[in-house]
Parts: sequence; C-alpha cells; structure tokens
Amino acid sequence: IPEDDPRNPATIADNVGDNVGDVAGMGADLYESFCGSILSTAALGASAFVLNPEMQQNAVFAPMIIASVGVFLSILGIFIVKTKEDANLKQLMDSLNRGVNVSAVFIAISTFIILYLLNFTNWIGLSFSVITGLLAGIIIGQGTEYFTSSSHKPTIKIAKSAKTGPATVIISGLGTGFISTSIPVLTIVLAILISFLSAIGFDITNMLSAQSVSMGLYGIAIASVGMLSTLGITLATDAYGPIADNAGGIAEMAGL
Repeated sequence: IPEDDPRNPATIADNVGDNVGDVAGMGADLYESFCGSILSTAALGASAFVLNPEMQQNAVFAPMIIASVGVFLSILGIFIVKTKEDANLKQLMDSLNRGVNVSAVFIAISTFIILYLLNFTNWIGLSFSVITGLLAGIIIGQGTEYFTSSSHKPTIKIAKSAKTGPATVIISGLGTGFISTSIPVLTIVLAILISFLSAIGFDITNMLSAQSVSMGLYGIAIASVGMLSTLGITLATDAYGPIADNAGGIAEMAGL
C-alpha cells in the first residue's frame, strides 16, 4: 500500500495508538488516582475519628458519597456542553470549560449538604477543604490550557521563534515549559495549606496537636477527592482531542 494511501498501516496504527494511549491509558491512570484518593481519605478518616465509632463510619463513607454524587453531576455537566456547527477552537474550549465549571459548582453545593447530613461538627470547614480541591483542579486545568492552546501567547511566541531557526524554538519551548510548571506547583502548595487549615477551623494555636494533625490530613485528603470529583467530565473533555483525531483518521481511511 503506498504511503499516501489512507489505508496505509501507519495511519491505522496512529488511530489505534490514540485509542490505546490517549483514551484507555489516560482513563486507567485517572481511575487509579480517583480510587486512590477515596481509599486514602477513608483510611485517614478512620484514623482521625478512632475514638468516635459513629463519626468514624461517617468519615469513611464521606469521600465515597462525594465521589458518587460527583459522577452523576459530571454527567449533568456533559449535557451542558453545546456549541455551534462552525465554532472556532476558542468557542469549543469555552463550551467544554462551561460544562466542567457548572459540574464543579453543583458538586460544591452538594458537598455542604452531604457533610452536614453526616453530622460532622466541622462540616463547614471540611466543605471548604473540598471546594479548595475543586478550585485547585480548575486553576491547574486553566493554566495548562493557557500554556498549550494555540489561542494564547505562550504557544504563539514559540511558533514565532521558529522564524529564526530550530535553536530558538528549543530554547523558547524549554523556557516556556519550565515557567508553566509554576502554576500547578504553587496551586498545589496553597491548596494543601488552605485545606489543612479549613479542616481544623483555622485554629493555628493547636495545629500541631495530634487531633488537629489528624483532622488536617483528612482535610487534605478530602480536598483531593474534591479535585477528582469532576473526573467524569474532565476525562470526557480530555478524550475529546484523540476521539476527534480518530474521526479524522477514519474519514481519511474511508477516502471521504
């Protein structure tokens, strides 16, 4: 089969690679993170409330309930993703982001209700820990989009540097890549601090006591559940690229 023939094995392999690497691989990786955050939060909850069996059970079930509700609300967010037929890249991204943000808002509201019904004495603080995780996830996602989208300055700057040769492209790309890591690193650091303090009610004077440390660690863990509670729609958003790429490959192979 000639190289320019759409039935060429390389084209077929590219489509299969998208499915295996980008969709199945990404899904398996994030599913592992999702389950890991739920189980670690349950374990830390059992440790934090070891002297209170009733609350211990609630602390174990809380991350499972928040994650479960998050799955259903993510499905709701998927139905909000709509755009015009001739939409440009920015409009497409805005539509996808709208679905994620709406899901996050509904999950934040439901978290207050869930933790209140589970009779946590510091349910407001723990709810803000979850919201901190949600916001951290959104900020990291927006930061990633800013540094990788062709609609924003960093990528445009790298593209312009190609006019002066390959060396400047490498320097510009590496420099931009190094700078781009600042957003997720700083966001994670702040999220850890805020979620810890929220869980202990910002009681800085007793923050090093055994009980405060246990509750603070539970707050950090439940923040990670909050960050991954929108996984249903964020995974669908991430899969948009390789699936669209597959559609193009199939159309090419079919000679359309």
